[in-house]
Parts: sequence; structure tokens; C-alpha cells
Amino acid sequence: MSDYYHWNGTGNYDSQNYWVPSATSFTPGFVCRPLYKGTTNSSVWDGTSGQPYYSNITDGNTATKWRSLSTLTTAQWVYVDLGTSESVTNIQIVWDTSYATNYLIQYYTGTITWDPYEDSGGWSTISIVTNGTGGTDNRSFTAHSAEFWRIYMTSSSGQGFAISELYVKNGTTNLTNNTNSSSQTHAWASSMDPASLNPSGYSGDFDFDSFMTWCNTVQAEPILTVNFGTGTPHEAANWVRYARNKGYNIKYWEIGNEQDGDWEVGGPVNANDYTTRYIQFADSMKAADNSISIGGPVSGAVDGSSYVDANYYEVTFLNQLKAAGKTTDCNFLVMHSYPFWNNNNDSILFSYVSKWNSWGTTLRNAINTNYGTSTSIPIFLDEYNSGMENVTSCKLVNGLWITDYLMSYAKNTGNAACIWDIYDQLSRASDNTWGDYGCYEGGNIAGGLASYKFQPRSSYWGLYELSNYFSIPGSGNNNLVSAVVSSALKLDVYANKRSDNRTSLLVINRDSLHPVIATVNLSGFVPISNADVYTFSSANYVWHANEANSYAHPDTMPTHSTISAGTTFTASFPPYSINVVVLSQKAINSIEEISENGFSIYPNPANEYITLTNPGSDILKIQVFDLSGMILIDIITSNPVLNVQCLPTGMYILKVNNQFIKFIKL
Repeated sequence: MSDYYHWNGTGNYDSQNYWVPSATSFTPGFVCRPLYKGTTNSSVWDGTSGQPYYSNITDGNTATKWRSLSTLTTAQWVYVDLGTSESVTNIQIVWDTSYATNYLIQYYTGTITWDPYEDSGGWSTISIVTNGTGGTDNRSFTAHSAEFWRIYMTSSSGQGFAISELYVKNGTTNLTNNTNSSSQTHAWASSMDPASLNPSGYSGDFDFDSFMTWCNTVQAEPILTVNFGTGTPHEAANWVRYARNKGYNIKYWEIGNEQDGDWEVGGPVNANDYTTRYIQFADSMKAADNSISIGGPVSGAVDGSSYVDANYYEVTFLNQLKAAGKTTDCNFLVMHSYPFWNNNNDSILFSYVSKWNSWGTTLRNAINTNYGTSTSIPIFLDEYNSGMENVTSCKLVNGLWITDYLMSYAKNTGNAACIWDIYDQLSRASDNTWGDYGCYEGGNIAGGLASYKFQPRSSYWGLYELSNYFSIPGSGNNNLVSAVVSSALKLDVYANKRSDNRTSLLVINRDSLHPVIATVNLSGFVPISNADVYTFSSANYVWHANEANSYAHPDTMPTHSTISAGTTFTASFPPYSINVVVLSQKAINSIEEISENGFSIYPNPANEYITLTNPGSDILKIQVFDLSGMILIDIITSNPVLNVQCLPTGMYILKVNNQFIKFIKL
């Protein structure tokens, strides 16, 4: 709804039917009706009646029209899907006042697995039209069979392009179903003019001021998504002004939501056209408040097509920003991810976890190429889940995957992430199973199962393990360090060297049938003789599929246990489980625990520098501990001179490779 919701109900429509909100006063915003909709999308609906808004290209009404975004100077297109390959001999286009003087009639020959709009090639031209004159335009050609037919427009009689109706025919037989209903022939358009209407005054149940009150109450950091589909740069800038004047101190703003997809109003927009309009938005918003951070392209997939070249959508976006001299308009790179939409094979689902190894490298390289290695920008994954909201999204496996995918993203240069979503309602998916995305049940289950209302899902418990056991709860520093696991084991392992003198291991067992017994070897960390283990498995969570009355039972927090630990120890991890092993560092706090072997230091006591003599190696692993065992310095160097000026006055333990010595800092 981000791209057909106007944030402020106080304002007026201008002569172009663009909504102009107030920047100083506020009433709840409203869900609008796109005036020039080109792409068929049943998820775009009237807020009051619940009826979808269909495409104007095949709605059977020449009084309505699709209009492209007039500020774009690039070629634009529309295409239709006949549902199956049909023999076509002619096409009739009813143009509006801005018609194409030059255009191509094309059919699709590619093999794209999602929708042809993702394919920058794959289209064959059957007719070339020059010096078009608009009106009702009938074009005949040699019969050819294809399912998808496209009008590719390169020159306009005015600003942009506008089509009132499109008919694909075989002789006098109309092969398109031109009707304003769910049975209309589906159409797609490459952009959309943002004009809209307010047909009902529907404002939803959670307006902007209420949202900010909630954020301040729970001390949440908001990220605002401005309306790209039916919004304008001026509307976005007034939102920034209003937020600044209210003292909301909103730092993060995003432009549009998944405009690369046909499910969003205004989409699908290719990466070049998105970037052109992004710059217009960002410049207006920065003029309103230059202290804000703005992110894009808010794409629907990490490795999705740009529709114009072989690059990821995000990479083309960054390249185009640099070409325009506007890299400062993007302060963080943001995307969404639902990588395995079918969501029906656990093995395939888990295979996407390791894709962050290459995705992260590609994205960071693109940032370095366009911004320079000295000026990095963060990467946000502010919407993610495994795939469609079917039964898999509620089962135990989704909790494992959510946790694993998030940690792989964090390990591979990710900076912030947000699961979609918090509360949800069970619905029937396209595979005929029932599920939802929620971390909690949405409060809809009733009757004899009402006790399961608002119960947490497996995804909640996975994130609970991360925030309460793997990480330092509350404030503190977390530092992901190297964790290597044998490829023979169905384990994914992550290690966190924490600032509270603990190291925590996240171990995910991807084997659905068998426990995995593993030997753990630690380097650079000596734990006490036992460790805490927090396990979430089928002993804690089982999903019972029962259509709209599905629920989890049991549904309990992770189980706590203790195991023996050391620099080498053995642990058993149950089938399909999330495990956090928390190891506390052994304190070095008595002279008896320190063996001083073979090397010496001077001066001792020292004020600024310590020099090592006879350390026994050219490569030195140097650590400095306080008497509680906390590591204060941890470096690898070939320099035998250590700078200790950062240390407060006191006694310390110096470890060089595997040898120890005491020293005093003056």
C-alpha cells in the first residue's frame, strides 16, 4: 500500500490530479485510486469496497487510460498476456492525446521464469511504425503465434505516452478480454503517471502521527517509505518538512517500495527509470532537511534483474547515480528478499543461505566502485522472509532458516535487517496450504483454539535466540569472528566474540532426521569448564496444519542445559534445531596460573611502550588481559614493540603466542 497511500489527508489535488499535502497541519492520510493505472494487479484495491483496481489498458472503457511517467525521456512499453499462444494478425490501439509517433509491435520469444518484463531481451519485432498519427490505430501484419504481445514506444507526440485501450486480434476476432474485472486480459506497463483520486476517504487504522507516538513509546528507530507510485517529490518533501517541524528526528527515509515488481502501483519500473525519479525525490527531500539519510532502490530481490542490463537492480541503480553525479543522494542501499518463492523444498530453501557469500561481495564491490573504498554506505535488508506465506513459513524449518539467513547476511556485509512481519493472519497460499509471515499469530484464531491467539511462531523463537543468548542483551559490543565447519556435517555455525568476556556459538542443525555430534575447537579463547546451551527444536515447537485453524503445539521458549567445555569439547545438536552455546572466558587472575616461558620484556613497569626480547617467533599473536580476564589488546604483528599508552594504570597479563608474563602499566 506504500505506493498508493497519501500520508496526509490535509491538502488538495492540483490541476494534474497530483496530491499536494500540507507541510504544517495533519489529518490521517488516505488510500487513493491510481488514475492512469497500466499494470493489472488484483492486490491494489479500493480501501472501502475492497474491490481491486484493474488495468485501464484492457478494461473495455476508452474513457479511461494508461499514461506513462511524463518526466521520463526513455522508451516505454505496454504488453498483454493472452494466456496461451494465439495466432495474431492485427493489433488495434486507441491512443489518447499523447501518442507514439514511432513504436514497435513485438512478441515474446524468451524463456523468463517469472514475467517477461524482467527480460531486457527476448522480444522479436513483427511491425515497425513510424510517423504514427494517434487516434484509433489499426496495424496488420503476417500471422504469428505468441502469448505475450508488446507495444514498444520510442517517440511521443507530446510528453510521455497514453493508451486508452489495446486490442490484440486475429482478423475481426478479439483475442484480448477487455473488461474491468478479474477476467480481464492482464496488462503490464513500464511506468505510470502518479495522478490519483480519493474515491472513499479511507484512511486505514494507523496514521503517521499515531505511528510516531508508538515509535517513541517503544523507543523504536523508524524508517519511512515515501509514495513513489502515486506520490511526487513535492509530497515527499512536505512529509520531511512536517516531520522536522514536529521534532520527530526521523533519520531514515526510503523512496518507493519494490517498484521493480508488477505487484506495486507504478511498477514494474526498470533500474534506470527508477534512478531518474529517485534523484528527483532525493533532491527535493534533502532540500527540505539535509540531515536525513535516504535509501534506495528498495528492490524486491537481492539479485533481481535491472531490466536494462546484466547487472543486479541495485548495481545498475548505483552505477546510474554515479553517472548522474548524484551518489550523495543515496546514504544506504536497501532491498527486500523472499528468495525461494515456492517455499516447498527445505533443501533448496537452505541453499539460499550461502548465496550471501556472492551477493554480499557483488553489492559491496558496486558500492566501492561508485563511492570509493574510503566512503562506504550501509546495506539494509529491511524486509525478508523465506518465500510465499504458505505452511512452510509457519513450520519449525522457517525459524531455522530465518536465523541462518540473517546471520549469513550479517557475516557478508549486512548492516541492518527487519523480518516481514510481526503479526499476520493465516490465509490459503497458491499451493493450497495455509500460512502467514507473522512472528506472532495475528489474533484471529478463535473457538476452542482461542488459547493459541497471539502465540509466537518459530521465526520469533529464532530471533529470540539471537537477541537474548547469541548477542549481548541490551548494550554491549558483538563481534562476529571466523567459524569453520566440516562440509560433511549439516551444520551452519557462527561465532560471536563479545565484550562481556564471553564467546557464543550459534549452531544450526539442518538435518531434519538425525542429531549431529560435533567436536568444537576454540582458538584464542580459553573457557571455563562448562557452557550454557539454549536449544530450540521439535521438543519446543511443532506446527499442526489445519487450514484457518492451524496452530503450534508445543510452542515454548528454548530449552536450557549445560555441557562440559574447554578449548576442545564435544556437543550434540538435535535434528532441525537452533542451538546457542555460551562460553565464559576463564579468568587469569593469579600468579600461579601464569607460566613465564622463554621471553622477557622491558621496561617493566612501563608507561608508553613495551619491547619483547626473544619472543620465539617472527609472527606474534599478542593479547593483553586485565586481571578479570578481559582482553584489552588483541593483535597479530611482526613488530616486537607494543604500545600500551591506552591502558589505565595497573597490573596486566601479556600473552605472546602461548607464553605469558605480568607487567605493570604506570
